Amino acid sequence: MLVLIAGGGGVYAWQASGDTPTTPEGTNAATEAPLPTATPLRPGIEPPQDGNWDTKWPRFIDPPDKVREVNPDGVGFKFLVPRDWDCQLSGSGQGFVKYNCGPTPGGSVEIGGELVVRECPDPCDDARRLAMRKAEEAWGLRWKRGSRLSSYAEANDIDGEARYGLVIVAYSRSAPDSAVNRQIVFRMTAPVEQADVIRKISRSVRTSALF
Repeated sequence: MLVLIAGGGGVYAWQASGDTPTTPEGTNAATEAPLPTATPLRPGIEPPQDGNWDTKWPRFIDPPDKVREVNPDGVGFKFLVPRDWDCQLSGSGQGFVKYNCGPTPGGSVEIGGELVVRECPDPCDDARRLAMRKAEEAWGLRWKRGSRLSSYAEANDIDGEARYGLVIVAYSRSAPDSAVNRQIVFRMTAPVEQADVIRKISRSVRTSALF
């Protein structure tokens, strides 16, 4: 089910992730549990196909791309988005933060999504990472291996609609000398012809979060 959230920060499109519903933008963000509390409607198909990140995915180059750097509180890393985008806090809790990202008011209402960062409880081993990935909505797509600590799924058809969708579930360290201890979920959709915008944002996130 594609969700459109309207509020003071714009309108964002993304696939519901099974977390507790968030407070609409313009109000204080709801406090939520760090892990999804509902079974995803269409989880990804396991196990992930072997592979690596596609090195042909584009990256932002400014110019000609008009971009800006955002550093949302609690995320732990900076990344690039189009200059007319913003990321609004939509949920938070102990060891958990979620942002809706997309164009600011007056922009497109058909592109955007969510970025979630949550603690991966110790031990954040293969079994726990698999269980956490299975709890994420992925439109029923087959997961692909991006790296040892990341998987992704993408398609140009989401629930029978011609839309590009990309979901990434990755794990990283909150500090260079720490063990792997956090999960990053990136889930965004766009008109098919704007797929590269989502790929560019995801590549910036991957570069900054080191997965």
